[in-house]
Amino acid sequence: MKAIKLILFISMILLFCSQSIAQLMNQPGTILISTNPLKLIYGLVNIEIEYTIAPSTSVKLSSEYLLSDWFIKKEKHPVFVTSIGMRYHFLHNKEYGDNNDVYLGFNSGYSWSKNFPEQTSFLVGLDAGYKYQFNSYLFMNAKGLITYPVKYPKILPGLECLFGYAYLK
Repeated sequence: MKAIKLILFISMILLFCSQSIAQLMNQPGTILISTNPLKLIYGLVNIEIEYTIAPSTSVKLSSEYLLSDWFIKKEKHPVFVTSIGMRYHFLHNKEYGDNNDVYLGFNSGYSWSKNFPEQTSFLVGLDAGYKYQFNSYLFMNAKGLITYPVKYPKILPGLECLFGYAYLK
């Protein structure tokens, strides 16, 4: 419980102490940091960092760690998952509005589990989503994803909604 309180406290400090005006999320040089707050309830700590290279292209790095198995058992979820990928943004022109974004991305990564070796595998996947920027720095990212663990040939679908903060480098 102390870890969750610490994460929430640090998030609040970042929101209020960082610069208050940022570029729009699909402009080059924008960095987006987001997390799924509902996963904290399940003992999962996750973070996604995205850097916009061009209005239509970005690079993302995400990571997830099973901090505690209060609700999710370790035999059903890997202890650590990380991935890196590229995204193509379809609404990169101003004519669609400054605060909307639809994207399609490809990613690859790795999942690790100490007690269940069948969950330790390289991953490949796709994600598609919609982002909405509420104001100059807060946004929501609803996405669907399909992951394929190479060692454990089973397609893993998923849906999640991330909330985050956008700022300049």
